[in-house]
Amino acid sequence: MTNSLPDNLFQEFPAVSRAEWKTKATAELKETPYEKIVWKTPDGFEIEPWYSREEQAKFLAIPAAKPSNHWTNCRLITVTDPVSANIEAMKSFSSDVSAIEFRFTDPRLFSKENLAILLAGIELHALPLYFSGRLPSADDLFATLASIEGFSANEGGLLAALPEGQEKTDSAFGEWLEAFPGFRIFAIDTLPFHEKGSTPAQEIALALAGASDTLHRFTEAGIPADRIVSAMEIILPVGTSHFTELAKPRALRYLLGHLLKAYSADGAELPRLFAKTSGRTVSLLDPFTNVLRLTTEAVSA
Repeated sequence: MTNSLPDNLFQEFPAVSRAEWKTKATAELKETPYEKIVWKTPDGFEIEPWYSREEQAKFLAIPAAKPSNHWTNCRLITVTDPVSANIEAMKSFSSDVSAIEFRFTDPRLFSKENLAILLAGIELHALPLYFSGRLPSADDLFATLASIEGFSANEGGLLAALPEGQEKTDSAFGEWLEAFPGFRIFAIDTLPFHEKGSTPAQEIALALAGASDTLHRFTEAGIPADRIVSAMEIILPVGTSHFTELAKPRALRYLLGHLLKAYSADGAELPRLFAKTSGRTVSLLDPFTNVLRLTTEAVSA
């Protein structure tokens, strides 16, 4: 499916200098001090209500992962039975969906027979598929995926940590990396911490800790660091503070570059980031407020 979004969402708006904007804002505030609209974050940063190109003096030089702002729009489908989940997946193709996350409610649903029904009609080489929720052990999961014809070409990944206690050792992940070269099998999920109240800086720290732990664990098993990084997916929550959430993935990518140097993997591509809108900002009473909040989060991502 093609994405018709322009490469620059704001090219139709004329540029405004910081001095012009602040003069207008001060006039609108009347007797209210300007400092009243400067937000102080829980992480100790002061966030201005508006930024311009003039603030780029300390711009972090981070190469863009993509040449444009086109993104992959992933739909979440909860799997309680494979037939109804497949019907929902087929409906997705009439909208702007370019990936699907299947969240399993029971690991027993993740069988060869059920996956054959669930994935029927889906072009596995073209549509990234993600799996989350209650998944089987690593051995069972990858053995099942290997039994699905054409799945080795899929470029989705896991969005949940695999249960501990798999029968094989960590070195077996090297075999699965060869079997699924484009599939991200190492998931580092910071969303649970976000939903329990973590700050953006804490989420960055937790993502870095998870990446470091994964690299340490599997390099010890003999898997090259570059290959581990290329199979890593970091799930990053996106909140409603627009400027903070714009900065968070950039700061994470910048720090990841330094982390990878410590593992001699500085030549590797950075782990892929999977942004998820926040659940803790959703209102139970006002759906219109939710639309505004989710739109802000999506634009930030």
